[in-house]
Amino acid sequence: PMRSLALAFWCLAGLAVAASEIQVIGAGLGRTGTLSLQAALEILGYKTHHFVDLSHAERWVDWAEGRASSEEMVEMISSAGYNATSGDNPTAELFAEQMRLFPNAKVVLSVRDTAEKWEASWKTLFSTLYVTEHDFSPSFPSFLQLIPLFRNFKKIRARMGTHLGLAPFELTHGSIPRFCLAHVFCDVRR
Repeated sequence: PMRSLALAFWCLAGLAVAASEIQVIGAGLGRTGTLSLQAALEILGYKTHHFVDLSHAERWVDWAEGRASSEEMVEMISSAGYNATSGDNPTAELFAEQMRLFPNAKVVLSVRDTAEKWEASWKTLFSTLYVTEHDFSPSFPSFLQLIPLFRNFKKIRARMGTHLGLAPFELTHGSIPRFCLAHVFCDVRR
């Protein structure tokens, strides 16, 4: 995967960096090196959107609940001055809309070296869901759901994987379908 990222960065280094137009689209799911992609793009001079800009959290909830379109979300990202996205969720859900709105942008699909490594990493990350999504009770004194940001993440997570044809919450709360694993697998020796 590192050789693939290095090649992608070399290709992207020659692009002019302009605000308000997405020039690089990250299309990889979370746990595929999207934070590393963000760091590399920022070294190249891009303002890169990764995960959720906390100032946009409420708007992402609007999108998750159908009150904002994918196009509106992409426009929100670009109008905030971002000129690259590094994938991850929920932005990875919008890669097709980004490609439609910015047809000259370069697309970077970040992947893991094996499907099993991605699945293990994904499951480790989402094993914390019980703590972050459980309501406060005397028997489980977690205050996280009292924090709007954590309440919102649960709503946003419902949409993760829907661009792959998965049902809401299937990627984050269900078993991971084999075809989904193929989306994040790449043998760089091929």
